[in-house]
Amino acid sequence: MAKKLTTTKKNTLLSLLKMPLPQKPHIALFSAGSKTSLEYAPLFAEEGTYVIDNSSAFRMDKDKPLIVPEINANVLKKEDKIIANPNCSTIQMLMVLHPLHHRFKIKKIIVSTYQAVTGTGAKAVEQLMLERQGKKARKCCLPLPY
Repeated sequence: MAKKLTTTKKNTLLSLLKMPLPQKPHIALFSAGSKTSLEYAPLFAEEGTYVIDNSSAFRMDKDKPLIVPEINANVLKKEDKIIANPNCSTIQMLMVLHPLHHRFKIKKIIVSTYQAVTGTGAKAVEQLMLERQGKKARKCCLPLPY
């Protein structure tokens, strides 16, 4: 079952992940969270699709390349079907630091980022809202300051 999404420019056919993809895309961009990536990325890869995964699912997997294209795309091999990428703040930082490192050989960096709870997902937002109201919330995600 597929659904047609109409935008101002064109119609796009959306497919549910729970069904096979007869069109077998050449590239699939995954940005639906680690659970979804862990379940479906290998299925797409087995069919020959290159998966670029934006979740944290494969970032620490020694068998999956962690790629920032402008920096280390040269390490990709044809058989790398699942490609991990760092989170958004890391990519931005590396784009600036990479040329500086080549010139000055950076030895150590200390970084603090303050990212939105929304990046953790709907359950984390719900947890935060309940805790802010002084209500007991099931700790689903992270210890939050409220």
